[in-house]
Amino acid sequence: MTISVVMPCYNGARWLAEAVASVAAQTRGDWEIVIVDDGSKDNSVEVARGLAAKDSRIRAIQQANAGPGPARNAGVRASSGAYLVFLDCDDLLEPDFMETMAGVLDGDPQMNGCACEQIVMRTDGTTPVQPLPGKGGRLVIDDILPFNGWAPHAAMIRRELFERVGGFVKMRGAEDWDFWLRCLAECDFIAVRRPLVRYRRHDSQLSGNYALVAAGVMWMMDEFERRHGEIIDRYGRGKYREHRATHLLINAAKALKAKQRWLAWRLSAAAWMRAPLNAAVAKKLAITWLPAPLTDFLARVRK
Repeated sequence: MTISVVMPCYNGARWLAEAVASVAAQTRGDWEIVIVDDGSKDNSVEVARGLAAKDSRIRAIQQANAGPGPARNAGVRASSGAYLVFLDCDDLLEPDFMETMAGVLDGDPQMNGCACEQIVMRTDGTTPVQPLPGKGGRLVIDDILPFNGWAPHAAMIRRELFERVGGFVKMRGAEDWDFWLRCLAECDFIAVRRPLVRYRRHDSQLSGNYALVAAGVMWMMDEFERRHGEIIDRYGRGKYREHRATHLLINAAKALKAKQRWLAWRLSAAAWMRAPLNAAVAKKLAITWLPAPLTDFLARVRK
């Protein structure tokens, strides 16, 4: 098999068959799926085994709950393809994803990865397209230093790149962003500016745990600055630290909306401590805490 689809699954029984069906519907058929049950408490194992029994290209393995990063690493170890795709059990591939993405890598042996745009499936039924960052035909490290650029399954990489960067780290909330940062620190990606995957948003995702997500993002950004100081120096440390504060304030605003005021205060204070003299951070902090009518009035006055 040329393409290995690694699918971590934690309590994803209700979506698993649909995700697998999106792989089975591909216009390119040289693929395998390794489903990694990450200690699910629902019947995901039974569903995975049933799917594997119907197609020899599908395998199901189990591990004690360790998070999506270790689950993806286990799936890669159990796989054999030259190209890797990381499809979560609640997301989907468009039918021409593999043909397009593998074709791009087949056509340029010097490139080790490519990423595409994604369709976001929201709970309100809308499906906006999320474009890739940057411009042109290449994705570089600067494009994803401010924010994660794409979902785990919106990329295809060569196995040797995965091995070179050491796979995913065990963390909660930003392990995929950390992985793509380490990949792009090694090499550029090809930008496929077409929506070839679907990313599902729902209430049971980890992103609802604002403290955990913020802690994961901060650890990841701090570690990247420590390991790759030369990249941050070129990009601008002040700008990079503004990004870190912004992520804290994004989660502070979400916590405030969820009536978790103490958590919102903690995250806001942490944001201010990271960039105390930054005007953009001060503005975002004010927008987070001032009453909406007042911030709307101030916006009109500025105009």
